[in-house]
Amino acid sequence: MFKDVTGIIQIGTNTGQEDSMFNSISSNKKFVYVEPIPSCFSVLNENFGNKENYKLFNCCCGDYDGKTTMYLSSNNFESSSVLKPLAHTTEFASVLFNETKEFPIRKIDSFEIEFSDYNLLWIDVQGYEIEVLKGAEKCLKNIKYIYVECSNDGFEMYENCSKASNVVELLKEHGFTLIGSSDNYKDLIYNLIFEKK
Repeated sequence: MFKDVTGIIQIGTNTGQEDSMFNSISSNKKFVYVEPIPSCFSVLNENFGNKENYKLFNCCCGDYDGKTTMYLSSNNFESSSVLKPLAHTTEFASVLFNETKEFPIRKIDSFEIEFSDYNLLWIDVQGYEIEVLKGAEKCLKNIKYIYVECSNDGFEMYENCSKASNVVELLKEHGFTLIGSSDNYKDLIYNLIFEKK
């Protein structure tokens, strides 16, 4: 589905679980990994910090530069979000959110990178997808493909989370067409793939 991928920007990398898959689809193998949680970022830094083709950013992403508060999850931080958990607390009752913490937040457009080196944007930010995309106006000009995980309309895993129809509409304004989708969880969470035609 992804053809001629030159480089990948992943927002919400956790500890780099997708790295092997990314290496199999990127021809030039240039990567930007973004992860706010210090313990997860430490793993990224240990594994990729000394490699020239990797750039690592220890922050959240959104539509402004500054500070934000995250709700931290007990499942190795995989469900942590800038947004308050709602349905997540019942759908995944074993995952707890007992702590909040302040982190830096940046727009993708503020990153010190050559945006022309990357044409796949991969977003997994637990409901904050619209804000991430709004902070990536410059980045999107060079992007060919976007993968994004988001909630179905009418369902809120997190408070005021991004909905699939809003993501589709926003990306349509930037010239992207939805080319693939798959059910991530009970027809309530979807994986969406977009291409700029």
